[in-house]
Amino acid sequence: MTLGNKTVTLTQQTIYPWDGLVELTVSPPRKMDFELNLRIPAWSSDPTLKVGGKTIDPIEMRRGYASIRRTWSPGDVVELTLPMRVERIQADPRVEADAGRVALQRGPLIYCLEAVDNNADLRNLSLPRDARLTAEHSADLLNGATIVRGKALAGASAPSESWDQPLYQRACDVRSVDFRAIPYYAWDNREPGAMIVWLPESLTLVPRPPISWVRASASQCGEHDTLQALHDRIEPANSGDQKIPRFTWWPRRGSTEWVQYDFDGPRTVASVELYWFDDSQQKGECRTPASWKLLHRDGQTWREVANASSYGVELDRYNRVTFEPVLTSGLRIEVQLQDKMSGGILEWKVGSAQ
Repeated sequence: MTLGNKTVTLTQQTIYPWDGLVELTVSPPRKMDFELNLRIPAWSSDPTLKVGGKTIDPIEMRRGYASIRRTWSPGDVVELTLPMRVERIQADPRVEADAGRVALQRGPLIYCLEAVDNNADLRNLSLPRDARLTAEHSADLLNGATIVRGKALAGASAPSESWDQPLYQRACDVRSVDFRAIPYYAWDNREPGAMIVWLPESLTLVPRPPISWVRASASQCGEHDTLQALHDRIEPANSGDQKIPRFTWWPRRGSTEWVQYDFDGPRTVASVELYWFDDSQQKGECRTPASWKLLHRDGQTWREVANASSYGVELDRYNRVTFEPVLTSGLRIEVQLQDKMSGGILEWKVGSAQ
C-alpha cells in the first residue's frame, strides 16, 4: 500500500478459511505512524489481535474493522485470530421451510451433507441439539478441505410403506449414525446423489420416505417439478399449495397427457386418490383436467379399470375413485387438459383390495 509517496509492504501468511490465524508482516521503509484497519467478519464473535506478540485488548472497532494506530517499524507482525467453532445457524422464522431446522457453519463456510459421504438416507436424518460436532482437515478430500463430523439420528416419523396405513403403528426404529459434512461450495464434485443443508433438530420434522414400490413416469414433467412429488406422502394444505413439491405437465396446455406408476411387481389394487394442483389463486395456468380416466396394465396393453366410480376433479381434497379389484403391475392416468391450460397433481395414492 502507498502512504503519501512512501510504499508500505504487507505480507500475509494464512490458510484461511480452514484456520482462523492470519499473520501480517508490516514493512514500511522506516518507522512510520499510520492506521491499519483489519476487517472482522460478522460471523466472528470473539477475535483476538496481537502486535509484536502483545495482545491488544480491547480491540477498537470502526464500522466492522479492527483499527490499529501506532508507530510501525519494519518487520512488525500482526496476528489476527478468528476462532472457528462449528456453529448451528437458524433461518429467519418467516422462512417456513427451514423452521425447526439448522445449518452448519464454520468460519465463513456453510456445510452440507452428501449421500456419497453418509451411509443413511439424508431425508431421514435429524441433528439433536446436544450433538457434538468436530472439525478436521483432510488434505486428500476435494483438493484439501476441512470437514465436519458428528452424530445424527436416523429414522422416519412413520415407517409404513403402505398408503393404507392404520391410525396407530409400531414406533419407528431410531439409530445413531455418524455423518460427515463438506463445505457447500464443493458439493456435486464426486458422485451423483442427494444433498441436504438444513437438518431438522427433531425426528417429528423428518418426512416419511416416499413410497418405494412405485416408479413414476409421465408424458411430460415441468422443469421445476418432480415425479417423486406424486408419492412423497407430503400432505398438501390446499390445491394451490406452492410450499411442497409438485408434478405438472407444464408447459403443455389443452393436450392429452398421461402419468403412470410402475409397481415393483404385480399388486391387487382397488382404488386411487388424487389431489389435483390448481394455481388459479396465484393467477397461474394450471387447472384440474377437463376429464380423466384410470387404466391398468394388462400384459402389454393399457385397459381402463372396470366399474370405476366418478372421476372427480374437486379442489382442496382427495378425489377417490374405486373400481373392480385388479391384479396389475402398473396404473396410468390419462387426462384431457382444459383448453389453453396445463395441469398437475400434488399427491397420488393407491389403495389395495381389502
